[in-house]
Amino acid sequence: MKRLNRNTKILLSLLIISLLIFSAIHLLEEKEIYELSTEMVKEGEKYYQKKEYKKAKMFFDRALKRYNDLIILKLIKRNEIQKLKERIENDPILQKVAKGFIFYNGKWINEKQLEALMKEKRRLKQKIDTYLKTAKFFGSIEDIENNITIYQNAVKEIEESPFKRDRDIQRLKKKLIGKIIFLSEEAAKKHTKQGNLDRAAYYYELILDYTDQPSLKKKLFEIYMKNINEYIAEGKYVEALEIALKAKNLNVDNSSVLPKIEYLLSKIDVEEIFLKKIEDPYVYLLLAKKSYDRFDILEAQKLVEKSLNLNPDNMEAVILYGKILFTTGEYEKAEKLIKEVISKYGENPEALTVLGDIYLKKEDYSKAVLYLQKVNNMEKVKDRLFIAYKKLGFLKLKEGNPKKAEEYLSKALRIKDDPQIFSLLERFTFHGRDTEKLKNIT
Repeated sequence: MKRLNRNTKILLSLLIISLLIFSAIHLLEEKEIYELSTEMVKEGEKYYQKKEYKKAKMFFDRALKRYNDLIILKLIKRNEIQKLKERIENDPILQKVAKGFIFYNGKWINEKQLEALMKEKRRLKQKIDTYLKTAKFFGSIEDIENNITIYQNAVKEIEESPFKRDRDIQRLKKKLIGKIIFLSEEAAKKHTKQGNLDRAAYYYELILDYTDQPSLKKKLFEIYMKNINEYIAEGKYVEALEIALKAKNLNVDNSSVLPKIEYLLSKIDVEEIFLKKIEDPYVYLLLAKKSYDRFDILEAQKLVEKSLNLNPDNMEAVILYGKILFTTGEYEKAEKLIKEVISKYGENPEALTVLGDIYLKKEDYSKAVLYLQKVNNMEKVKDRLFIAYKKLGFLKLKEGNPKKAEEYLSKALRIKDDPQIFSLLERFTFHGRDTEKLKNIT
C-alpha cells in the first residue's frame, strides 16, 4: 500500500511536469501566433494609411482569425482583440470594403462601376496612343507647332478625365509633357532665328509652365528686353510695361529691368494702368512713392494700399504706408505699423527713422533718441537727432538734472553749432552745478 502511494505520487508528479511542459510549449506557440497577428495588424494599418483599404481589411481579418485561435493569451489580450474586432465591425471604410465597394481614384465604387471605369481607362490610353502616333516631326515650324498642339490636346484629355491621378495615366502625361518641352524649345529656336520674337517668347513661356530651367529663363529674359526696347521705340509704353513686368517676374536681372519699369511709369498715366488692370504690387509701390515725393498724399495712400492688397508682405510698401499715416497725423496707427515692421523684418534704417519722427512729433524725445541713434550715420537723421538732443537737454535742465542736460546738449553740438547751446554751456561753467540758477537761464 505504501509502495502504491509512492508510485501514485511519482505518476502524479510526472503528469504535472508533462502538463507544465505541454503548457510551456503551447504558450510559446501562442506567443508566436500572437506576434504574427500583431504584425498583420501593423501591416493592415500601413495599407489603411495608404488608402489601400481592401488589402488593409484582408490583414485585419487574418489577424483577428489568428487572435481567435489563441486560448491562454486570448484571455490576457482580450481588450486588444476586442478593439480590433470592433474596428472591423464599426469602421465605415472597412464596412464599405466588406460590402464589396472599392476605393478607386478617390471614390468608392462597386465592381460593376470599376469594370466600366477600366474600360474607359483603356479607351483613354488608346486615344492618347493615337495622339502620339498622329504627331509627326518633319522639321518645319508648322509641323512642330502642329505636333505641340496635338500633345497639348492629349494632356488636356488627361486633365479632364477621371484618371488624371492614375499612375499609368500620369506616366503617359509625363511622356507627353516631355515631348511638348522638346518641341517647344525647337520652335522657340526657329522663331528666334527668323526674328519672330513674340512667338519665340510664347514657346519659352510654354516650357516654363512645365519646368523651371534657369538657362531658358535667361533666353526668355533677353527676348523680353529686346521686345521692350522695340515697343518703347514705337511709343507703345503700356505694351512695353506688360513685357517688362514679365521680365521682372523671371528674377534674372532686375538691375536691367527695374529702371525700364520706372521709366515706363513716367510715360503712362495712372488711370491707364488701372484701366489695363495691371496687377503688380511693384508698379503701385513705385507710383505711390512718386506721389508721396510730390506731396500728393491721398493719391500715394490709394496707390500704396493697392500695392499692399496685392502683396501684404512687402516691407518697403508697409514702411511707406507708415510714413503716409504719420504725414496725415495718424501717429498711433503709424507707430503700431512701424513697430510691427521692425518686429517682423528687423531694425530697418527707414523704419527706425520713421519711428524717430513719430516720437519727435509726440514730443517723446527720449524714445526719439533711442531709435534715431541707431541710424545716426544717415545724413537726413542728423538734423532730427540734433533737435531731439537739444530738446532733451533743455528738458533735463528744467527737471533739475544739469549733468544729463549738459550731456545731451554736448551731443547736439557735436552734430552742428548752435549759439544758444554755446551760450548755455558757458553759463554752466559760470554757475557750476547751481540747479536753481541754471533753471532760469533757459
